[in-house]
Amino acid sequence: MTQAAVSHATIQVQSMINDNALVLDIKKSEDSNRLLSHLPTLSSQSAGWNHVFLAHYQTSAHECPEHYYSHHLLWLNLNYQDSSLQLKSRLGGKFGKYEISRGSIGIVPANIQNWMAWDQNAEFLILALCPEFVKQVFHELMDDNNIELIAQVAITDSLIEHIMLALKADIESEYSLGNIYAESLATTLTVHLLKHYSVKKLQSPSDTEGLSRYRLKQAIDYIQAHLEENIKLSEIAAAVGMSQYYFIRLFKQSMGMTPYNYVIEQRLERAKQMLKHQDLALGEISARCGFADQSHFTRYFKRQFGVTPQTMRNSLHTNHLTSKNSQYFQLLLPRMSFGKIASSF
Repeated sequence: MTQAAVSHATIQVQSMINDNALVLDIKKSEDSNRLLSHLPTLSSQSAGWNHVFLAHYQTSAHECPEHYYSHHLLWLNLNYQDSSLQLKSRLGGKFGKYEISRGSIGIVPANIQNWMAWDQNAEFLILALCPEFVKQVFHELMDDNNIELIAQVAITDSLIEHIMLALKADIESEYSLGNIYAESLATTLTVHLLKHYSVKKLQSPSDTEGLSRYRLKQAIDYIQAHLEENIKLSEIAAAVGMSQYYFIRLFKQSMGMTPYNYVIEQRLERAKQMLKHQDLALGEISARCGFADQSHFTRYFKRQFGVTPQTMRNSLHTNHLTSKNSQYFQLLLPRMSFGKIASSF
């Protein structure tokens, strides 16, 4: 993200609501259709994610009616066309014309009146963040409830782009990474917005020593007890009495990895132990260890251990038989020796 890109496209406005404008919740299909005359080709509607929603759209040239959102909204242009998309925008009362290329991003705070129009086919992602969640994070870190995000049009920001594309990939894999993954990204995105696109800039907290031994044990015990479930980051944080942001930060300082990566590691270790039981099908092991499906389990297992679960199982079984045969041979040796001695008389 370049400073020039940010300063050129920053639109600083106060929240405003026009009674004649549409009040839209982009998560609702009917509101999506009213705004874009299209339903999303892909969305997180059935994911059960907390605080965040993502949808993928493909539209023709279009003019959106005057509207404002009930959520903070971000859009990411995905057009592959060589020519830039021409966008007209009236955001918070300020009109502008922009050339939108792939990777261009917009930030539309909740309750800011908005109008947009573009001149050709477009492909884009829309992400909605719950205002109450953003306010909660801001209050926990700044002890302040007066949050005001700064509207942006046609900026570039590699972190925002990466997070939105990562969430899209998770939807395409049928939410194989689980709620904890989406919630972790939503928390990271919120903190990033508060640091870089807020009137009152969020300051990074000073370094700490991580979680206390007691709280770390609480977190690990909770994770171990719920490994086969679709664990939510909010639930782990609540179990240790902390906000999601602080929990992620302190857990990583204590363990050297994020809560999400720790959960995946523990699921794989549990699966490895369960592979020793020949009577358990791989699909059953996958389900008991909290993986979305067997293909997801296989992919992560091979990435971690370099072999597929079936190959690992065969190796463990072979080693087990070799060990048993070796033990049997060791027991047999004294008898064989005695037999040879006896036959010499």
